[in-house]
Amino acid sequence: MSNTPIDTIRQGAIRWIGILLCVFTLAEVNYPILSPHSQLAIFAMLGLVLCYLHFPAHPRLAGSKGLRVLDFGLAALTAWGTGRFDTLVAGITLPFGLPGETPEQVAQRMQEFNDRLINAGLTVFNDFFLVAMALSLIAIGVTAFMAWNSKKAPG
Repeated sequence: MSNTPIDTIRQGAIRWIGILLCVFTLAEVNYPILSPHSQLAIFAMLGLVLCYLHFPAHPRLAGSKGLRVLDFGLAALTAWGTGRFDTLVAGITLPFGLPGETPEQVAQRMQEFNDRLINAGLTVFNDFFLVAMALSLIAIGVTAFMAWNSKKAPG
């Protein structure tokens, strides 16, 4: 195992996120505060961040320290996306039937619940694509500048 600064940071992040995931799970099981959607979003975020930090995007990238930055990017994107989803579904509650409601009213509330949940998911996916587009445009610009600069360099 190498001792480069990025490996040290990665190993520390894996350790602390793992501890945070365990504490979060224990706390939510024993003292539930969040809605089920928020619990799932935070649990998925912490789990996926752990996976991205521990396993490279591709086995050939494991030895490339520069390309392991991709894993940090995926971890950051995952954290942002699940946080965004959590924010969008924060006010959504399960539409349990209330005393005195007709089946049609329950069905209407269930449809509204489904629509809001689907819209939240679609919003997150739309945001993912917008972020990916922006990052791609930045990468294209940097690559074009590097290619232009290498042609301009003497030699």
